[in-house]
Amino acid sequence: MKVLAIARPYAKAAFEWASEAKALTEWEGLLHRLALFLGDDRVVKALSDPAVTPEKAVKFVMCCVPQNQNAAFERFVTLLANNHRLIALPAIYEQFGLLKKESEQVVDVELITAVVPQDHFIQKIKSILASRFNKAISLQQTVEPAILGGAVIKVADTVIDGSVKGKLARIAGALIS
Repeated sequence: MKVLAIARPYAKAAFEWASEAKALTEWEGLLHRLALFLGDDRVVKALSDPAVTPEKAVKFVMCCVPQNQNAAFERFVTLLANNHRLIALPAIYEQFGLLKKESEQVVDVELITAVVPQDHFIQKIKSILASRFNKAISLQQTVEPAILGGAVIKVADTVIDGSVKGKLARIAGALIS
C-alpha cells in the first residue's frame, strides 16, 4: 500500500507532462520498459546499493530507453532517482495506465466464460457495456470451465454473474433459507 501512495503523485505528474507534450502513448511505452526492468530483483538490489548515486542510477536505468528520447522523460527519471523512488516505477507505470484509460474514456472488462465465446457474442457484450458505462470497452477474455455455462462479467468493483454455477448457488441459497 505504501508503494501505491508513493506512486500516485509521480504517476499524476508523469501523466500531466506527457499530456502537455501530447505523448501519452510514448510515455506509457517508456514507463512500461522501465517497469519491466525494475521488476527484476537484481536491478532493485543494484539500485539499493548506497554507492550508487542518483546520477549513476539514472544512467543505469536509462540504458533501457532508446537513445534520443525526449528530455522531459529523462528529467522525470532523474526526479525519481534524486528522491530515491526508482523502485516505485512499476507502480507508477500501473497508475499512469489507469489515468490514461480514464482520460481516453476506456473501461477494463473481464469476460469469464466456460468455453471460448463466438465473435458476435463478444461484440454484443462490448456494445451493451459501452452503452451502459458510456465508455469504450477494453475486453479481456478468460475461459473457466468451472462456471459450467453462461458468463461472468467483471467491471471494476461490479460483478455481473450470469453463470450456471452462480444461478445454481442462488437457487441453493433460496432453498436453504
